[in-house]
Parts: sequence; C-alpha cells; structure tokens
Amino acid sequence: MTYPDFKNSILSGMADRYAGQASVSLTSVKKNNGVELDGLVIHEQDVDLSPTIYLDGYYDMLLDGHSFGEVFDSIIENYEDHKNTSFGAGDCFSDFGWVRAHLVMRLISRRKNEDLLKEVPHIPFLDLALVFAVRMEVKTGLFGSALIHHRHAQFWNTDATELFEHAKKAAPLLLPPAIQKMDDLIGEVVHKYPYISAGTDLPMYVVTNTERNYGASAICYHHVIRELSDEMRSDLYIIPSSVHEVIVIPSDLGIEVSQLNDTIRLVNEDHVSPSEVLSDHTYIYHRNTDKITL
Repeated sequence: MTYPDFKNSILSGMADRYAGQASVSLTSVKKNNGVELDGLVIHEQDVDLSPTIYLDGYYDMLLDGHSFGEVFDSIIENYEDHKNTSFGAGDCFSDFGWVRAHLVMRLISRRKNEDLLKEVPHIPFLDLALVFAVRMEVKTGLFGSALIHHRHAQFWNTDATELFEHAKKAAPLLLPPAIQKMDDLIGEVVHKYPYISAGTDLPMYVVTNTERNYGASAICYHHVIRELSDEMRSDLYIIPSSVHEVIVIPSDLGIEVSQLNDTIRLVNEDHVSPSEVLSDHTYIYHRNTDKITL
C-alpha cells in the first residue's frame, strides 16, 4: 500500500468509525526545519481542542509488518487516550503574568526555519535562533508546550526582547539543565564521533534539560557553559548533537574542528531526524570573553 493510499484509507475508515460523533480531516503540520507532517484531526462536537495524530509513524508500522487493522486500532487507541487533553489555555493564556512564569526556550536553525521565523518572536544567536513557548500541563503529569507567535506577543503587548528576559528566569526552573558526564555513554559517542578516542574519565559532557526536549537551549542558561569551562580549565567545543542536546568537550584534546564538522554532517545525515537537526558545525566557547562563536 502506498502512503497516499494509506492516508486515504485511514481518513475513510475514521470517518466511518466516528460518523455522527466527530468530523475527521487531514492537515499538513509544519514542524522544525521546514519538515511537514500529515496530521489526522478528529474533532468531536462541543470540544474546543483536539489532538493531532501524525500518520507518518503509523505508515512505518505498516511497512514493518503490522496489518492495516492493527495500525488502525492503534490510531484509535491513541486518540481515545488523548482526546480529553488540552492546554487549557483560556484565561491563563490571556494573562501575561501567568505566561511569563511558564516560558521556555527552543534553539533552532535560522537557515532551515526562515519561514517560521517570520511568524514568531525570536532572538538571533549566531546562525541559530531562540524561539519561545509556553509550557503547560495538559493533564496530570503530562506536559506540552505552545509556540509563541507574533499574534500572541501583540496581544500581550510584548516583544522578543522581553520574552527572552522572562524566559531566562523561568526556563531553568521549569526545565532545569541536565549535564551528564560522557563516561556512561562512551560507546555511543565513539560510534557517532570516531575522532574522539575511547578512554576513561574523558572530560566530555552531554548538556540538555531534564526532559531532553529542545535541551540544546540549555547552553543559553546563565553560567552553564561557563561552569563547565571552569571545571575543565579550557575553551570548549560545543557539538550540536540535535535540537535536544549538545556534546561539550575541551578544545585542547588535539581534535581538529574540521574533523568534527565532517563527522557532525555525517551523523546528521544518517542518525538524526531532519526535524531535529540543529546545525552542521562546531561552536567554540572562549573562557577569556565568556562568549560562544562559530
């Protein structure tokens, strides 16, 4: 079954399944780096918000050998589990006093998100950009975030600069930095980055946040990179593993930046989802200026 046939069959089947209860439609959803996914929306009457179910992964299930019936039932189960969740934005989302305490940051590529950046407040950061989202509990123990667009900022009478000032305070509390020494992950790192030699007690760290969700933005948290540099007594190479984390190593290990860049590009092509690629090259933190550069 081709992917277009799969989408049409799912749409038809869901329309029959929820006939008289809900409208069923397909929509194209823009994700990070210009990636677009097909989303199934089942909108029941008297419900303000409905979850979007992305079909690409379910088609992979079909290709992996699951029957169409199994995939169809899995989509229904997913919808039924999540149909009563919502951001509950309402009054809270209209209150900037509440919003500013729930701001988080995402670090993304500027080049790969030119169209998106026309629509959202952002702060340029080298060849990257910091965008902002409101983190909310969608149901007990389950959190999500809503990306802030210009229309939101206009409603709140704010801008990117003010959002950044509030996010610098709120984000480290909502999504604290998580820094893990690389010893525990050495097999993975040597596989992904062959120019880094295996050994014990390597001065290398993964920097992310506690949810590993857009955790690369943790390098913009105050003092995180500075403290790692002080600990290692060196300038640092910051390797963009994905939008969710970076790898930090001392710059005095004898590794050429060009070698790292070649490997980063290969890893991005072979091991990182297109929507999760951050950049194709190394960044350098300089202790003497407390600055990150290309």
